[in-house]
Amino acid sequence: MSDEKTDDTNITKKRYNTARGRYMFKIGALVLVAGIVLLGISYFAFTETQASVEAEAEESLVNAAEREANGLDGFIGDMDENALAMSSESIYAEGDDADIQDRFEEDIEILPNVVQNIHLYNMETGEIEVSTDLQQEDLAVGENDRSWAVSEDEFDSTDDVASFDP
Repeated sequence: MSDEKTDDTNITKKRYNTARGRYMFKIGALVLVAGIVLLGISYFAFTETQASVEAEAEESLVNAAEREANGLDGFIGDMDENALAMSSESIYAEGDDADIQDRFEEDIEILPNVVQNIHLYNMETGEIEVSTDLQQEDLAVGENDRSWAVSEDEFDSTDDVASFDP
């Protein structure tokens, strides 16, 4: 009888060990599958987040560049208006050099701080006739040297202005 019990016990133990081994395999497989699924979800979330952040950063940079460009366009427009207002005054066409020099000194005080000098440039002779920078007066300036001016062909009429080379 004890042999029968031992056989029954051995069979039971074998079945238990087999079933237990299968449970360990199943648990291991479940952990492996769960890990792979979590890695996949994490990778997808990472790539989506990265793409979203890159798109937002690019959009932010583009918007900042557009604001800067609009600001520069406004600045150039203001400088053109200042140049037109100054050039429309009769003193620049009819006054003598001393009167023009005095007027330049008044105008440069009114203009924004970015304006460094004001020149009365004769496009026919290529010389600066009057300037707020006295060292520049009577200076012959070639087209390559005058970054602050444009060719006379760029002007549509006598009322057209350009505050600097576009």
